[in-house]
Amino acid sequence: RTEVQNELLQSAGAIQNYKAFNNNLPATQVAFNSIYTPGSAVTLTYIKRIDNTYCLNGASTKDATVRFNIDSRNNTSQVAPNHCS
Repeated sequence: RTEVQNELLQSAGAIQNYKAFNNNLPATQVAFNSIYTPGSAVTLTYIKRIDNTYCLNGASTKDATVRFNIDSRNNTSQVAPNHCS
């Protein structure tokens, strides 16, 4: 649980750094994977929306019920339960 939340917060920071340097968000999951790699116990899924916001979903590879997200429409430093889209 804590590991998924920490990975989300760290990866959101990496996205913000990327955006500051490139003046844009990573365009795809592949581009996201090039700037952040989570630990083996966590899977992260990145979705860039057409309105230039993003949704970042995190899940435990050990317990499928552990799912959290960061939605840049809400707050990039707030982890919420479940997944966004």
